Parts: sequence; structure tokens; C-alpha cells
Amino acid sequence: MEKNELIDLDDFLIYQIYGSARLLRFQLQKLLDENEPNFTPEQAFLLYKLYMNDGQSQRQLADKILNDYPNITRLIDKLEKKGYVRREVDENDRRIFKVYMSEEGKSRFNSFIPLIMHQRGKLLENVSSDEEKIVKDVLKRIEQNVQKYSM
Repeated sequence: MEKNELIDLDDFLIYQIYGSARLLRFQLQKLLDENEPNFTPEQAFLLYKLYMNDGQSQRQLADKILNDYPNITRLIDKLEKKGYVRREVDENDRRIFKVYMSEEGKSRFNSFIPLIMHQRGKLLENVSSDEEKIVKDVLKRIEQNVQKYSM
């Protein structure tokens, strides 16, 4: 392919998404480091998911957060060592562990979620709710295409 057939990398949507995601992750990590050292965005997302719907299986959390079962196990292990979550055997299927937030996990969540929500407001400044919905819809379609063509 010739150079003149390529678009400028800065105009390449996938490159912009990748760059924005890296910046957002860096900024969230910095915010968390100020509140709780050695706490990752993925751990915060997992606690958020449990706060909204406690008692999910590891598989459910992996599908929703990382789509990677070995990573979710390590993530839950770390949160369990910190005392933020606990695992319990599912009463209907002993092969499944359900993950629940502990009181300490709820307390930590409640301490950092206002900071995250405040930061969210700042990051979405000058972005209308209609624009936010359009971006979410486009990103969802791109994600579906990635999954479709990755298999």
C-alpha cells in the first residue's frame, strides 16, 4: 500500500480510541493511587459491579469486566487478601463460587466512588447526554465487530 493511500494516524479512529483509553486508565490509576495505593482500575470496576449486583459468579464477572477467567481469579484473590470480597460456594451448584463484597469492601468503595464520579463529570464536561449515547453506541458496535472477527 502506498503512503498516499493511508490516512493520517491521528485521524485513525481506532488509534484515537486506543490513546483515549490509555489516558483514561492512567488518570484513573493516578486518582486511585492518591486514595489507595496498589489498587487498580480493574479492582475498582469489579467492586463497582459487585456493589451494583452482589453475589456474582467469577465467570459472570470475567465476562463483564475482563472476558478472561484466569485474570479475574487473580483479581479476586488480591481483593480477597485485602478483605474487600469473599467467595462462597453457590448453594445450587457447588462447582461455582459466588463473590460478595465485604463490609470493608463496601467502605472502601464508598470512599473512592465519589472521587471517580466527580472525575467522570469533569471528563464529560461539554459532552451532551446525546453525544455520550452516540459514543457508547459506536463503541459497542466496534466491540461487537472485534469479537465477531476475533473468533
